[in-house]
Amino acid sequence: MGKSSRFERARCARIVCVQTMYQILMRAQTQTAVMRDILEFRIKQYQDYEYMADTKLITHIINGYFDNTDTVQSFMTSCLQEGWTLDKMDRVTQAILMSAASELLLPESATPPPVIISEYIDIAKGFLNGNDYLFINKSLDAFAHGLGKKMKKSV
Repeated sequence: MGKSSRFERARCARIVCVQTMYQILMRAQTQTAVMRDILEFRIKQYQDYEYMADTKLITHIINGYFDNTDTVQSFMTSCLQEGWTLDKMDRVTQAILMSAASELLLPESATPPPVIISEYIDIAKGFLNGNDYLFINKSLDAFAHGLGKKMKKSV
């Protein structure tokens, strides 16, 4: 792992969170088990990441998901076309939305919502095909606006 900036550490943390959300979707685990897996295995032992992830951000996002599961699930359901269920949304898309929504819900986030959304769009471009990232963009924009988040810089 190389030396990294705060930005690179946060980006790596978001990727870890998306992978963790995917893991949560694939097998039921307790919050404690998920956090132990991330902090003891994924971060310390598994050297797959170019930069050291921001473990504080990971902890906030994952704990935020468990604290706000109903809100996150409701948001994801609201993204679906009429008559669809979450079963029709692929798991990678769900994992990206779960992680991004959990971060947008953090009250102590110093990162502006447009930056958070942009980061997850970049992650989606790496994991999804074609223009599928546009769905992520549209969904997260709507969610942030629904939360009353400030989406533009003030002049």
